[in-house]
Amino acid sequence: MDYFLTKCNEMTAYFANSVSEQKAFLRKIVRLCLVITPSTLLGVALAFILIVWSQYRIGKKYMLRFVKLRQSGAKDIQMRLTNFRKNLKSGDLLSSKNFMNYFGDLGTQMIEEKEKDQTYHKSNKNQVIITTDYRRRYYSHVIRVVAYLSTLIGIMIWNYISTNHSTNIIYNKQSQLEFANYISTRISVGYSAFCALYIKNNTLHVEGDTAYNVLVRAAKEVIEIQNEIPKRFLNVDETYDARIKTYLFGKYLCEDMPAYPMYHCGLLMGKGLPVNMLPLVASYAALLANKITDFDNADRSSLGKILTAAYKNIETFLPQYVTITNEAQKIADYIDTSLAENITIANKKRTQILIVFTVLLLVVSVLIWVNILRRLREVDNDFKKVLQVFPSKLVLSSFLLKMFLKKTSKDPLIL
Repeated sequence: MDYFLTKCNEMTAYFANSVSEQKAFLRKIVRLCLVITPSTLLGVALAFILIVWSQYRIGKKYMLRFVKLRQSGAKDIQMRLTNFRKNLKSGDLLSSKNFMNYFGDLGTQMIEEKEKDQTYHKSNKNQVIITTDYRRRYYSHVIRVVAYLSTLIGIMIWNYISTNHSTNIIYNKQSQLEFANYISTRISVGYSAFCALYIKNNTLHVEGDTAYNVLVRAAKEVIEIQNEIPKRFLNVDETYDARIKTYLFGKYLCEDMPAYPMYHCGLLMGKGLPVNMLPLVASYAALLANKITDFDNADRSSLGKILTAAYKNIETFLPQYVTITNEAQKIADYIDTSLAENITIANKKRTQILIVFTVLLLVVSVLIWVNILRRLREVDNDFKKVLQVFPSKLVLSSFLLKMFLKKTSKDPLIL
């Protein structure tokens, strides 16, 4: 018995330490993920913002050069396009004269006649250009990127809160399970020490120590258990499970006990004693203290006199021991089942959040590509389409616009 109790205590301590280390490691991993993932997403958001900002600055530079071209160079184009629209509606477009006017070399004659007035001049650099609408377009891209990635960061924070809450519940249940088993063990140790103390006159060892010392220590531990019970079986939200509350404080009638514990529980009820764990533990602690006093005051000259002291006021000792240990085991079994359910729920919730995060990550990637990156890539093409409307010599009069066309053209240009 002594070897078994010692090994049982060692295994319990090892298990408790292992769980504590695992809990600390898991919390560290969860917090590390909370830092790394949002930081990575923020880095990606910053990279996209820099891309958008860089494209904005380049586009703005070219656009400013474009709008500072001589306005007189575009007047004939505007006039011809206006007339083109009118003739298109009136049906006069297909005459050879009108056809040549609108689809011939629109810019050649105009450039030759008004070359001086149609080229870019540095004197236009003092012209005030309002770029609010142009800037707003790029701001909208930045806002989209931030909104998309903020959604993903929000999911990660939600995952952290959910995981942290689930972890707290699971480890609280584990702590309750450990405490219920501790109650059963220490109550049993107290009863074993009592038997060894009186039957062998304190010559047997329990848990590597004399039966008397173990009984004194067990009496103190039972008092500590009595004080800890109301706190240790609380849930995370500071409430009790209904079934556990019944075992501890409620109207419990021993109806779910096996035959042997139910018999002893019935003896206690027959004497008008409470059978709930909390008052029963308090009564058991007082009984242990009384048996220590009885042993101290007993005549230990013979085994008969020692046993007489042992049997003094002992009618409820065995029933209390059996009832408490059985209730502790009932609580442990219930918590064990509840713990398994909570682990299953936590895993299911974590899987659901991971699926939502993965789907949204794919959606965000597509949205960023379609709404932002692809549009940014089309900006240069759109700008080139605008430049095509104007006479080439007018456009090429700006050095920066000439460099822009060389840079963005697939085929080499002879400009």
